[in-house]
Amino acid sequence: MKKARKAMHYIRRLTGQMGMCPDACRRTLVACVQASALYGAELWWDDREGSGVKNRCDELQRLENQLGRAVTGNFRTTNLGVVMAESGLRPAESHLNNRS
Repeated sequence: MKKARKAMHYIRRLTGQMGMCPDACRRTLVACVQASALYGAELWWDDREGSGVKNRCDELQRLENQLGRAVTGNFRTTNLGVVMAESGLRPAESHLNNRS
């Protein structure tokens, strides 16, 4: 997660300076940040497990929310359902289930 957050910070700075369109920004963030955040998820994700795995899923969902806000440029107070719909991103649990 630390590497994913660091990559997101660098890419957000780059996209802010270069003025990328939202679709290109989304593709770049998904390719770099999600790949490093979900690395090895096949090994530890099991949707039947207890709170340790659920905490990790919640942490990934917060990262997905930040990605959605980075893509759309919305404020922190914007409804997350709207942010996720506009950005075209899926929930973290859906990503984890597809990986496993």
